[in-house]
Order: sequence, then structure tokens, then C-alpha cells
Amino acid sequence: MHFWQQAWQEEQRLFFTQANMALPDLSTENTDFDSVFEAMLSQRDRIKETQQLVDWA
Repeated sequence: MHFWQQAWQEEQRLFFTQANMALPDLSTENTDFDSVFEAMLSQRDRIKETQQLVDWA
């Protein structure tokens, strides 16, 4: 999240627009990096389950 905050400091609006559209359960008004991170983890778990993937060792 720290990287996102630094990398997107100047373009936060673009970052949140793209993240909110791409990830589950985020409102279009979301501007919270923690929420984006949680949604990313949720999406990762969903893809892992539906694709029957295993974690790298």
C-alpha cells in the first residue's frame, strides 16, 4: 500500500477509478488504499479457488 500511495500520489483519481472498476465490492466513490488492498486479496482468493490454483512454494 505504501508503494501505491507513493506511485499514485499525483494520479490518485486515476488509480482509484481503475481499481474500483476492476475489483469486487468497491464503490465508485472509494478512495481508501486499504479497501483496494482487501478487494485485491478477495479477488486473488476467488481466482485461486475457481482456477484451482495452488500457492507457490
